[in-house]
Parts: sequence; structure tokens; C-alpha cells
Amino acid sequence: EKQKRQNRTFATMKTIELKWNIMADNTYVRNQYVQEVFRDYGVPVQNCTLCTLSLGGSKVGIYRLFEPIDEGFIKRYFPKEDWGGDLYKVRCTRFSPATYSLGNTYGIGNKKKVDEYNFDLKTNLETSKHTSIKKMLDVINHPNAAKEDFESVMDMDELARVLAINFAVGNQDDMRTNYNNHYLYFRRSDGKAVFIPYDNELVLGDTYVWSPSESAMTEDSPYFEYNIRFDAPQEATMIRQTVLKGGYFTDLYSGYLLDIAQSKWFTLNNYLKYYRIAKKNYGDKLISKYSFLSTLNKNIEFSMEGGEKYNGNMSIDEYMEKMKANILENVSVD
Repeated sequence: EKQKRQNRTFATMKTIELKWNIMADNTYVRNQYVQEVFRDYGVPVQNCTLCTLSLGGSKVGIYRLFEPIDEGFIKRYFPKEDWGGDLYKVRCTRFSPATYSLGNTYGIGNKKKVDEYNFDLKTNLETSKHTSIKKMLDVINHPNAAKEDFESVMDMDELARVLAINFAVGNQDDMRTNYNNHYLYFRRSDGKAVFIPYDNELVLGDTYVWSPSESAMTEDSPYFEYNIRFDAPQEATMIRQTVLKGGYFTDLYSGYLLDIAQSKWFTLNNYLKYYRIAKKNYGDKLISKYSFLSTLNKNIEFSMEGGEKYNGNMSIDEYMEKMKANILENVSVD
């Protein structure tokens, strides 16, 4: 009976993820919008929607509902020949950032020690020998690693898209800016790594909780050679040698940046489509008094405005205007 319960699914999912509005996003759709940008550029990413939540009969407000990144996710978004590979959740631990260095750790995490490993295995728990991650780290950290070596262990076109989108949306808590917040999946068919963005909250001018880049990245170079979170030189070899100036894939990354900045995703009207649907469906679902889960943000009303009145977040139109100008002024393809 217990095993039957463990194997139950809903809409093909074994679990769901619920997240409250900790970043005080007064538009409520920044995260969802960024997920759609990734999806439009062929990057595997969670589906996301808004919902209301009640606990013990008490309404606790508007939450975001996500599908989990697990074996079911792989089967939904990858062809059958790619099923069965190793999936890792990648994060900064108490001991070290996930810089993709030879010193990074990998293994099967203990639920009581959620940040035990930089690469926390989520599939093949009983069979994996971590062969793919070992090979990848060895290859990309070799002092003489060539362009072809990177291409042999990673889907470099997909990585260029991920990094370009993350910069364009001003993600201050991703694999480049904070060595954090993504999953890594090794395709079964060719053994190459694919990067799956995760926890895309600190984006599009949202600076309420934490803003290591005071301009929400609109004044940072698309080729910045430092880590924003640690205010130190970029340590990740796969960033330094791939998309920074003189990298093996700089032109590929630059091309995607220019494409994104001039796409529908950088138009206010397109964002308003998502915002208006969310406001229509959930504008009257705000908690009238308070949320016992929220000590940071109470009764955040729907708004497209920015400034101190709106938790210090930059307005969407200001963000898009400044970041688009930054990209068009500073990005070129040789």
C-alpha cells in the first residue's frame, strides 16, 4: 500500500513545487515570463502558473506552481533515446560554489543536508557511477582544452542560449552570477550535458530581496569577467573559455543576445499579455490581512510600476529599455 502511494501521479507528476512571492514581484509573472523565454528558445524548463493556497482552512495568498524537475520531466521534454541519463541539481553549498572545478563535489544528497554536494544526483540513484560528470569536469578543466573538447561533453549551443537569456533577463542568481540554481542532465544518446535553468526569481529588475548588481545588471557588460555575488573574478572555466571575450563560443552567445533583445520578449505589450491574465484571475485573491509565511512582503498589489513604493523593484518597461540599449550598444558578432 505504501509503495502504491509513492508511485501515484497527477498529470504525470509525482510531486509539485509551490513557491510564495518572496522576491516581492508586484507583477507576479516575472518568473513565469522568463520560463516562457527559455521555452521559446528551445531550453528545457519547468512549466509554471499561479495558484491560490489554503492551509488548514486559512488562505495564505497567491503562490507559483511548478512541475518538478525529475525523471518524469526528462520523459516529457526529451526524446526517448535520451532518457535514462544522470540528472543533478547544481547549487552553491555552505562549503563551495558550483564553479564546475575539479574540487566540486557530487553524490546522492542526504535530505537532512540539502546542500551537501554541488552536484546532487536525482536519478539512477542505485546504478550511477557518476561517470558522465567526472568526464565532463576532467575535460573542461584540462589546461589545453580545445573548442572540440567542450563540444564533446556539453551541448554548447544550448549553453550559449541559457547564458544569453540569463544575461538578457538580468538573472542575478544563476550559474554565472552566483554559481547556483540549475540542473544538469546528461543525455543518454550522446552523453552530452544539457543545462536546465531553475528558480528564476531575481530577474527583470526585481531587486527587492537581494541585488548584488545595483542596476539589476542593466549597466553590466554582457561579457563581464567577474562573479557578481562574490565580487570576484569568474572562476568557472566553462564560462571563461566559452562566452567571455575571446571565448570559443563568444559569437554564438552574442548572436543569441542580439536576437533576444530585438524579439517580442523585449516588448512591453508582450509582457502585458501575461500580466493582465494574471491580474484578471488573481487580482482579487490577495490576502486581506497578512500571510503568516510572509515577514518580508505583505499584501503586494498587482502593479507594473517600479520604485521605492513598489519594493524598490525596477519597472518592467524601464528594465527592458535599459537592458535592450545595453545589449545593442555593447554586443557585436565578428
